[in-house]
Amino acid sequence: MNNIVQDEKILCFNCGKAYLKSVVKDYIFVDELEERTLTIPDILTYVCPKCGEESFSPKSIRKIEDYMDKHL
Repeated sequence: MNNIVQDEKILCFNCGKAYLKSVVKDYIFVDELEERTLTIPDILTYVCPKCGEESFSPKSIRKIEDYMDKHL
């Protein structure tokens, strides 16, 4: 699911050339050692339209960690 949500004015931490866009999308975790993939639904992600850098809020990171704890 890819949904654009209302943006806050956050300048890209990586390139500093654009404001991050807030998007709710699935986060895909790839464990190369165990050769498995886990899709975590509906994660709020901040994406830079210039360089493609993705960032997550502390709340999103907790959601990812909690999901991984339950499913890995």
